[in-house]
Amino acid sequence: MSDQTMVDWRQLPVDEAIVRRINAGPINGDPADWQARGEFKRAFLHLLEQRCMNVEPYPRDRFSGRGIVIATSARAGWSSGKNLPQGFLPGSWVTVNELRRLGCTLPITLAYLGFEEFDESLRQLFEPLGCEIMDLRWLDWWSDPMRILAGWETKVYAIEHAPYERVLFIDADNVPVRDPSYLFDYPAMQQTGAMFWPDLPPGGNRSEWVSPVVWQSVGMEYRPYRDFESGQLLVNKKQSWHALKVARFLNEHSDYWYSMIFGDKTTYFLAWNKLGQPYAMPERAAGWRCKAILQFDLNGQPLFEHACQDKPTLNGYSADGYFTHEAAIHQHIRDLADRWDGHLWHLARGDADTSVAGLYTYTRHGLGARPLELLPEGAIGLGRERCETQWRSFDTPTRGTVVVLYSDTDMPVAVLAEHDGVYWGQWLHYEKCRCSLELV
Repeated sequence: MSDQTMVDWRQLPVDEAIVRRINAGPINGDPADWQARGEFKRAFLHLLEQRCMNVEPYPRDRFSGRGIVIATSARAGWSSGKNLPQGFLPGSWVTVNELRRLGCTLPITLAYLGFEEFDESLRQLFEPLGCEIMDLRWLDWWSDPMRILAGWETKVYAIEHAPYERVLFIDADNVPVRDPSYLFDYPAMQQTGAMFWPDLPPGGNRSEWVSPVVWQSVGMEYRPYRDFESGQLLVNKKQSWHALKVARFLNEHSDYWYSMIFGDKTTYFLAWNKLGQPYAMPERAAGWRCKAILQFDLNGQPLFEHACQDKPTLNGYSADGYFTHEAAIHQHIRDLADRWDGHLWHLARGDADTSVAGLYTYTRHGLGARPLELLPEGAIGLGRERCETQWRSFDTPTRGTVVVLYSDTDMPVAVLAEHDGVYWGQWLHYEKCRCSLELV
């Protein structure tokens, strides 16, 4: 795209109808090339400029202390061409256990996105390791909605909502070489309020750290600055609140900005540079060690081995010989495999709490409603269908009683927790719609 074309779209008037459409939710792909159209580019830049000028004050009494945040998920999926039957959960287990083995005593918050990604059995595994568990989907539903909250977007949301004022975020596939607690005490970190790590240098089909098109999308001219790699980042929310909220804005508008960048990493880069917010960064360049990105501290010493191309499963890693503490890491995986079967909301783990039994209106939102009778012995009577044949309840410390509906193959289909007298939740498969149970 020529400079003249870029100038042209930036000089367009703001189309308020497009602004309303953006604010209403993700763009549905109509027109198909909307991300390249000048009127949409202008509207997104307008909204970004507004956000930069209007950020709510830092909530002084809400956060305190230092802590580590890890976004995790036990939902099956694919990453970097690898099938992950247990999602990112095995990697999280390695990271947490290795932090503790290395002597790190900082509190850790594990953040996940709804009932399809974490269950009570996993809470019982992680809490003895000093982990607090945070359901981001519940926050999104009931207190602080995100326009888009799916994968990469969870990271900035987890950082914002974690209880700590100073946060070290570590990806679930990132393994520390040493206890990273000392990072908080670097003078450069204390002065700037943020520390980021450099991305891998440009190469292959990438000639710049961040392309001119991306710079222009946020109303700035091209600068040859090093982009960020967000497998780890460190922020003092009190000092960096404004930039953090702008980074959140870019992520919750990922339907536009992710079309130009790879995930969340460059959103922090753009937010901090857009606002002229200072940050610390190691001088030593990131490099590859087999399937992991090797990152260093401000003294040039190895600190993180980010296995972004070899996320583990319960069967371990696909390659050997590239972790500094390889034997300990493999032992962590074996320990997890001995203690967890890889399944969420297993039928045999639940009870049928008679206080929950009764006749409900069962609604799959956007798809319809019908009566559903939860019988005292755990079967479903009136309203029974193939995907809802049994139910079980789980007692949890943060959600109270959680109700799970099972199919005729004992597969957990929907998980719901009480909010304001109604059980709310989501389908774990197929439509993955929001659902509710309201007592008749």
